[in-house]
Amino acid sequence: MAKLEKEAWRKLDFEFDNESIKTVLHQLSQWYGFELSYQSSVPNQYISGKIINGTKTSDVLEIMKNLTNGNFQMKGKVLYVNFANN
Repeated sequence: MAKLEKEAWRKLDFEFDNESIKTVLHQLSQWYGFELSYQSSVPNQYISGKIINGTKTSDVLEIMKNLTNGNFQMKGKVLYVNFANN
């Protein structure tokens, strides 16, 4: 499970170190309050990064796109995730 480091927890930042894409997406869905809908299988890839508290959802999705080459589309409270073209 993605770890919130002690200092990050106090700041409410979200840090992940060598975590699976699926784990990070699950944690982000809980943090931002959206549901996930996978349109394809998720690559077995591990990523690291940090998201500062207060970062807009659209910016987070852009970060995830850059880290994973996935396609992320938010419709209402559902995030559609697609890796089919990778």
